[in-house]
Amino acid sequence: MVANEELPPTALADLELDERIVSSLREDWGIEELFPPQAEALPYALAGRNVMMTIPTASGKSLVAYLAIIQRLLTDLEGGRALYIVPLKALASEKVKELRELAGRVGLSVGIAIGERSGETGQIEDSDILVCTSEKLDSLLRTRTGLMERIGIVVADEFHLLHDISRGPTLEVLLSRIRHARPEAQIIALSATVGNGEEMAAWLDARLIESDWRPVQLHSGTLTGLDVRIHRIDGPEKVDWPEPRTIEGRVTKKLQSVLDDTVATSGQILIFVNSRASAQKEARELSKHVRKQL
Repeated sequence: MVANEELPPTALADLELDERIVSSLREDWGIEELFPPQAEALPYALAGRNVMMTIPTASGKSLVAYLAIIQRLLTDLEGGRALYIVPLKALASEKVKELRELAGRVGLSVGIAIGERSGETGQIEDSDILVCTSEKLDSLLRTRTGLMERIGIVVADEFHLLHDISRGPTLEVLLSRIRHARPEAQIIALSATVGNGEEMAAWLDARLIESDWRPVQLHSGTLTGLDVRIHRIDGPEKVDWPEPRTIEGRVTKKLQSVLDDTVATSGQILIFVNSRASAQKEARELSKHVRKQL
């Protein structure tokens, strides 16, 4: 198992990838080299090994899966099929868009199966790469027995949801069924938050890639009233520790004050709430507020 090794970035030219994919990464995605965790994981993935990646968000887990899928379907898995399992319909749409950009360059088709779109039936039958939710795949494997026959590589995104009380059992049963019916199929598990990585990798018989490397700095702190204090900094470079400061605004409108401060400093903000209804409510209110500031 591999953990926390700081490897130098790997240039795309050093990888044994189809030149059309390399060109697409450079021209369309602006990628010239891999991040260290990607460089660590990709050789195992391209060799057909089961791989479990536990690295921070935005460190490039999905790209490793994309490249392994496309390259292997062009070479040793030619004529086979890949499954990309995600927990959410919105995430499925995002992955389909990205995969089509890359796979389309080499003539591979990408389909989606989330249970709510017309035309899905043809995509399920004919696509080389099928992106689906766990629940939809469970239904498909029960009703379309031939679907299992061509599976050569399976990606389980947001793999930590294996522990989720509602979605976890379905994902666990799916992976167990696939491994039983297609023991030669490659499994790639992706997550940023698995706490027991060694145990999960052992269950999958997978190479564990763990790293706390991230491409951008992450500042962790607290907001008390309007006073901001940073307690931790994670990232690729060492920086001067920011001094505590007070943001402008009203204490009774702290979220708006944080948003104003973020916009003023050309930053980004991600707000977590406890329900979809709350997310929609906050989005409406904050969009009205920020529209007045721009």
